[in-house]
Parts: sequence; C-alpha cells; structure tokens
Amino acid sequence: MKKTILIIIFLGFNLIALAQYRLCVFETKFISSPDLGHGGYVDHAWWSCNNPNLTIETGDAAGAIIHINHYFTGSAELICTYSYSYYLNNRIYVIQGSSTYYIYCVESTATLSATSQKLEIGKTLKLTYSLSDTRYSSNAHPVWTSSNTDVATISSSGLVKAVSPGNALITLDPIVGPNAFCNVSVVSGIKPTSISISPESLEIEQGQTKQFSYTLFPIDSYSKILWSSSNPKIASISDTGLLTAKTGGQTVISASTDDGLSAHANVIVMSLPEKLTLRQPEPVFKGYSIPVIPEFYPPNSSSRIVSWKSSNNQVAEVDESGNVRAKGTGTTTITATSSNKLVGSCKVTVVDAPSELDYRSVKNKLETILDIRRRSK
Repeated sequence: MKKTILIIIFLGFNLIALAQYRLCVFETKFISSPDLGHGGYVDHAWWSCNNPNLTIETGDAAGAIIHINHYFTGSAELICTYSYSYYLNNRIYVIQGSSTYYIYCVESTATLSATSQKLEIGKTLKLTYSLSDTRYSSNAHPVWTSSNTDVATISSSGLVKAVSPGNALITLDPIVGPNAFCNVSVVSGIKPTSISISPESLEIEQGQTKQFSYTLFPIDSYSKILWSSSNPKIASISDTGLLTAKTGGQTVISASTDDGLSAHANVIVMSLPEKLTLRQPEPVFKGYSIPVIPEFYPPNSSSRIVSWKSSNNQVAEVDESGNVRAKGTGTTTITATSSNKLVGSCKVTVVDAPSELDYRSVKNKLETILDIRRRSK
C-alpha cells in the first residue's frame, strides 16, 4: 500500500525570542537559528538587522555569524525569519515565523590626555587617549575631527595645530566606545603690556564667594594668569579667580601674567556677628518716619539685613531699609533678620502729634511755602 504524507503549513506564526547578547566592538559571535522542538529543523532562514553598526558576515539555516563594527548605545535587533519543519504522526509540519535577538554593545571609555587647552597661533598639541577595555582595540582606527578647522586642525594621529583666534571642539571617535572631547581655545601670540582686575576693592561677608575677572592690554594679547591671596587664611582664590571669604580680616588678591605683570585688589572680610539687636527708638509721632538702627555684636562684625517686618502694619510699616512710617497710635514690634539668620527686634510706639506738629498741618504749611516761592518767581 502506498503511504500518504500530509504537509500542513501554518502561515503568519510569529515567535518572539528574548535572547540577548553583549558584544565588544569587533567581537565575532555565532547566533544559532531557533529550535522549536519536536525534533525538527530550520530548512530556510533569512537574517537582517536594523542597526548599520552590526554586520552579518554569513547567515543561513544553521545560524548567523555577526560582529559589531562600531560602538552604539541601546540595542540592535537581529531578526531571523525562518521556515521550520518537523515530522509528527506521519505528517510534516512547516512553521513560518521570526525570532528577534537583542544585541548590546560593551562600552570602552576613552580618556583624553587633555579636555581643555589654550594654544597660541602656530603652536601644536599632541592629544593621546587610553581605553577602559582594550580587548579588541587593536582593530580600531580612531577618527579625529575639529568643529572649526579655520581655528584648529587635527591630524589622524591626534596632533592639534592652532590656526587662528577662536574656539574649536576636537572630537575623538574611538570606534569602540562613546566620543571624547577637548575644547581648544586659540589665542594670539601678542604679549600683554598691562593687566587690570575687577573688582579693584571688595568688602565681603565671611562665608561668601566672589568671582574676580581680569583684562589684558592690548585686548588681543594673551598670557596665562596666576591668582594668589596674600593671606589665604582670610580669603582664598582659585585658579579661575573665584574668591572664598573664610574669616574676618584683610588680604590682597593679585593676578599675575607669566611675564611678571600684576594687578591687585584689597579685600576686607567681615566677620559674621554673633548677636543682632535693634536700637530702641523714642516714641514717634503719627504721620512721621524714623529709621531703626541695627547693631551687631561683636562690634567689628557685620552682616546684611535681608528682611524687615512689622507686627502691626496698622500702627507702623517698615520698608526694606528699616525706615518705619507711623500710621496710627499704638505699639508694634519691628523685627529684622540678618543674612546669617540672626533675629533682632524692638518696640515702636506711635503717639498723636501736637497740633502744631500734626503731619496734616506740616503738609499744609509746606504747600503754602512752596506756593509763595512759586508766586515770587
């Protein structure tokens, strides 16, 4: 008797595989075709990838040989579209579907020998780099580029040449990892004839900071600048000119060129007070204004008053300078808060003014005087 074989084909069946692989750039990997069981096999397979940085060297029913040719972030999707056959109960079953493999790139970080550099026109700088993972780096041919070749150029070996004044960003593509960068600022070779700094003098509270700046003459001249403090225990200054006030006293801040030119600024650091009081004022007449005087202890300390407040604005208001304007009879408490969180207060009593000093009478008298002056002109 003749045996009959029935072939059944399932169309549109899609198998999603969650297989993941982590590869270094230039590392080669064999990826097997999917095995759906039942003792079957893949008789046809087509391989594709959505990422141009991953190369499929060969791909067939057995599997694919792949390698990463350039670093990338995220994942690359390697897709195998296949036809899978197996024999069961005198029948041949054929399944058509696809499997997705997620390929991730292992990062090798490049560290440059310099990330920021100033160069005079005509000068050169040799940039070098090191990699955090060197397993496959011998196959890499790094690429150097300049964002502005009119300002600075760079060779294939990492030699930077300053061309004209300006700024250029040098980029290293190490192939095996993310890009690394160096900011290059090209300056003229003209030497300065003088230097000035700003501010020329400064009073500053303990614990505060202040950014100093400098100006070279002629304007297109260039020099490295050295910042210094005559008494760094009082106030220190960074390589970029940022002053930090440490304790009460005086110091001199200097900015010097590499040719010996210098400019100076006197700095007084005011110690922070330990106590704040407000001088108790005499009763004030309604309609008049008086200043409330803050006093700090110890006497040689100082701080800024950052807020003023009246407990009863119907009796008296206080402005940001501590001036109290009497509005109605009664008593209010004036409170001041310093920049170092000290609080001081005093009572202000407002009384009715004598008739001859009533603010309405004074206002009328003032208007009369002004009117007489206008008429006399």
